[in-house]
Amino acid sequence: NKAIFFNTSLLIYFLYLFSTTYPNYKNNPPSNVKTMIALLTLFSAITSWSSYLVKDVELVAFHSEITFGLGIAVYLLHFVLLAILFGYNIIKSYRTSNGIEKIKIQYLFLGISLSLLGTSITNLVLPVLFSNFELSNIGPFFLLFFIAFTTISIIRFRLFGIRFLFAQIVNTIIVTSIPYLSFFL
Repeated sequence: NKAIFFNTSLLIYFLYLFSTTYPNYKNNPPSNVKTMIALLTLFSAITSWSSYLVKDVELVAFHSEITFGLGIAVYLLHFVLLAILFGYNIIKSYRTSNGIEKIKIQYLFLGISLSLLGTSITNLVLPVLFSNFELSNIGPFFLLFFIAFTTISIIRFRLFGIRFLFAQIVNTIIVTSIPYLSFFL
């Protein structure tokens, strides 16, 4: 459970960084703002491994119930702040773009927003505010919205160039082949 909070701290940070550079660098914030956000992310990520955020975990039937510490306020502040900044940057990019670029941003925004909304409700709002953990297992299914909209954008509008996609495939093969081969050999 602590790893989930650690990963989502980094996930929302990288989504925010993505929104500052895609489709161009128009949303690039000043370096002091970047530094403050990076430090807040680092603090949130480090806090997620301590009992300051997750005090106790109890396994109940098909889900786990978490007793949160005071660090949940820092985590929520970080998450909500970066989600708002992400939305602001994407909407700003959408308004200043035109043509196919605007459609690509629309697909990305829809996919990421629907994923964030669904997972935030099932994995943050219900557990933190109402101590209801029963739906937390279905939260990751909302990532299908992100995958679907991104796939549509890649196929229909060439979201990323073919060279970028090829480089990502080669990179993934190289990075995963070493652990894979070492495991079997």
